[in-house]
Amino acid sequence: MKKDNQLHFDSIADKYELSALSWESIYQESRRILTPLILQKSVLDVGNGGKFIYDLSKAKKIIAMDISPKMLE
Repeated sequence: MKKDNQLHFDSIADKYELSALSWESIYQESRRILTPLILQKSVLDVGNGGKFIYDLSKAKKIIAMDISPKMLE
């Protein structure tokens, strides 16, 4: 099952990045809420998909994980 999920997300990685552009208003609101919560903290971002929706410079450390290496590229 894990391998099937990875293959699926690897296969849609290019399309995902384009479709994420249409979610910008959601990302802006999420950024407004999340950025104060990560101030000087270590963050584990699971299922990141290669998209950081918070201000990276505010965190002490960020570890991004995703089942699909292509999504993180």
